[in-house]
Amino acid sequence: MPVEASADGQSQIKQRGLCAPGLILAKRMIVIRFSGITEDRLLATKTAELRKHVEDHKLSVTGEPVLAFYNPPWTLPFFRRNEIMLELDGA
Repeated sequence: MPVEASADGQSQIKQRGLCAPGLILAKRMIVIRFSGITEDRLLATKTAELRKHVEDHKLSVTGEPVLAFYNPPWTLPFFRRNEIMLELDGA
């Protein structure tokens, strides 16, 4: 049964009696993936690249970047998977 999100993102779900503890609503994100050690300088560079791509393609984003680091610290830098995500506005 499809449910449309409203301004607060959950009122339609609650009205239909579908609210469950820990429910996470879907979001559309734009993501840049990269490897390496996640130092402030690299994070700033990759965030700027992602924001430039958003601007170049006339997309609209909301909120702050979400950082995702998937590997343990002993993983070699060139094998590490890191991501920076921005939520697309109106998604």
